[in-house]
Amino acid sequence: MNHQTYLLLKNRNELFQKIKNTVSLKNNIKKYHTYISKNYFLSEENNFLLTNINNKNLIILKEKIKIIDPWYKKICQLKKLSENVQTLAINTVYKSTKNYWYIFLSDTKKYLIKNNTWNIFSKLLSKITKKKIQLIITKNALYTLTPKQWFFKIYNEMILHEYSFLMKDSNIKTLKNFFNINISKNNINLV
Repeated sequence: MNHQTYLLLKNRNELFQKIKNTVSLKNNIKKYHTYISKNYFLSEENNFLLTNINNKNLIILKEKIKIIDPWYKKICQLKKLSENVQTLAINTVYKSTKNYWYIFLSDTKKYLIKNNTWNIFSKLLSKITKKKIQLIITKNALYTLTPKQWFFKIYNEMILHEYSFLMKDSNIKTLKNFFNINISKNNINLV
């Protein structure tokens, strides 16, 4: 084999290797995005869609929030909310006065008022109250928690409880010592 043939074969092999690496990288990126979409869990853009939590735990969380937060209880009375309206609803807080329902939305969540979302939400709210409804966008932090914030808080408490339970388990302690591993609270999912 002469030098030119060798260089051609070498270049061809390098080209195939680069193509193979590119395809492998694309597959890894696709797997990563699939993983992220399945585990996209408790973040701002997920619109309260929970994939890693089973229905039983989700129902328990929703019932706890209904008991704690009267605003979420009122939101649950509304039927057939679209995702945009639901996202807006769970990021608001309300205050009831004699003549008005004041709906407070944080300035950082102002982007949720799009595509006529507020109009739809206010029309739905007017079905469960005779009071006038007014939206107030505040720059200050809201003093009461929104339903979404309640969800985060209760969910994190449940994770912390499960984590402390796991750390007390003698089998887990043995596994930790034997394999020299650490268990992170971030890796615990409710099943």
